[in-house]
Amino acid sequence: EGRRMGGTCGTLTGAALVLGLEYGPSQPGDAAAKDRTYRETQRLQRRFIERHGSNQCKELLGNDLSDEEAYQQARAEGLFKSRCPGYVQTAVDLLEEIIQLLTHISSLHSAIHHHPVAPLLLGLIERLGTRPAIGRIVDMPLCGGEAEAHHCT
Repeated sequence: EGRRMGGTCGTLTGAALVLGLEYGPSQPGDAAAKDRTYRETQRLQRRFIERHGSNQCKELLGNDLSDEEAYQQARAEGLFKSRCPGYVQTAVDLLEEIIQLLTHISSLHSAIHHHPVAPLLLGLIERLGTRPAIGRIVDMPLCGGEAEAHHCT
């Protein structure tokens, strides 16, 4: 049936679908897009859990929704109306943060690689064997939030 199973919160499933549609592979074999989508979906899950302690409805609502009696009790207590809107808001906020970060990184990447001096800078970086902070931001696997971007390698 798919609903009332007590598993992963449906709002996270919906947010993961948005990430997949926006950033997932547009052609078979696009491993980079697939990896990026998995990475960002994991980030979404991690950050949701950090805020709410779980991503499982059973734990978020304190009732096993796969059990009809527990489901009816949760409904009678108004848990879906009192708690779920906050979980939806968190998922929307996190999704917005992730999309903004990916958009920002994509813009940086494009600007740097299309700048007239880009080949010279990239050659210099390669010869020096170092990657300045901007190199780490542009070429990094996406990890953590924007504040963490400077620490990714």
